[in-house]
Parts: sequence; structure tokens; C-alpha cells
Amino acid sequence: MNQDNQLDDLIEELLLAQERGDAAALGRLTAAHPEYEHQLTAYAVAGASLSAPLNADQRALAAAIDTAELRDRALAAALGSQIEERAPAITGILARAATLGMDARRLAAVTDLPRDVLVKLDRRLVAVTSVPNRCLAVLADALETSAGAVQSFLAGAPGTRVAAFNYASAPPVVDQQETFAAALASSSLATPEQQGAWRQALRDEGLA
Repeated sequence: MNQDNQLDDLIEELLLAQERGDAAALGRLTAAHPEYEHQLTAYAVAGASLSAPLNADQRALAAAIDTAELRDRALAAALGSQIEERAPAITGILARAATLGMDARRLAAVTDLPRDVLVKLDRRLVAVTSVPNRCLAVLADALETSAGAVQSFLAGAPGTRVAAFNYASAPPVVDQQETFAAALASSSLATPEQQGAWRQALRDEGLA
């Protein structure tokens, strides 16, 4: 069976289940066929949102299906690639901020990140896998780009420190990366409120 035919069959199965009042069908089908999760979710949301007029039973079924989470996922499926295409890639966090008229102090205030942690992020001295999604999101918002673009930048190689003189024999020094939690713990500029808020973000995302 080709993919188009399989998707048509799954949509038909979903419609039949919805007619029976089976609000859990979408969850079962997407769990069994994760490769079609976006299409099935978008189809279910569209049907639940646009079908009219609805009787009382249909409204209850639509309410069970058409949750905010599903709408967000459907929009992400439909628009995510377009959003990423429009989001500018960044070559540096502070450099990107400068193009928007912000210095490090201002960016730190906007994102509520300690300035020394922000500098480490800019130098890619923080392991990207340890950075909470909340941090990616606030940076993306402040830098007018996407969280994916910020994450891609942070995934690059750490910056190097060159010797003071071009003729110095010592090679460039590549600093070691640390975790976001370690950078936060060693910050001399983080306020108690920032320490508490970002530690909570780390705990919430299982990174503490």
C-alpha cells in the first residue's frame, strides 16, 4: 500500500471513529502511525473546528478533540517549515542583538539571563543539550528569530582565544564547554531571583 492510500484509510478510520463518538481515536491512530501524526492531527482539528452546525453530542466530541495543544501542533505541522525558512540564521548572539540595537546589558535585561551566562552562550561555551527550551525561546524572541536558529548556533564549535601577539608560539586556546546549570551556578552576576527562576526551568525540563 502506498503512503497516500494508507493515509486515506487512516483518515476514513478516524472519521468513522468520530461518528461513533470515539474521542480517543486520534490518540490511538497517531501512536500507531507516528509518521502521519501531523496530517491526522491537522485533519482532526480542522474537522472539529469547522464542522457546523453542531448538535450537543457533536459539540462535546469537538471539544474533546479540538484542544489548544492539538491546535498548536496542527499549526506547527502546517506552518513550522515556513516559519523556520523565514527565521534568520544567526552567527552570534551578541552580534545579532547589536543589529537590533541591543548591547549585552540590554539583551541580558530583556531575556532575564545573567550577563556572564549570556557571554558564555555567545561563545558557545555551554553545551547545547543542557540549555533549557525556555532559554532558547526567550533568546529567539529577543533576537527576532526562531528557537531552532538559536539552537543551531549554540550547537557549533566553541570559540577560541588567540594569543596576544600574532607571532606568539602558543596555539589558539579552545575553552571547554560546561552545562547551563554549571554556568548558572558559577555566575557572579545572577540575582537570587534569576538563580531561582532558571533552576526551576532546569528542573521542569529534567535538566537539573
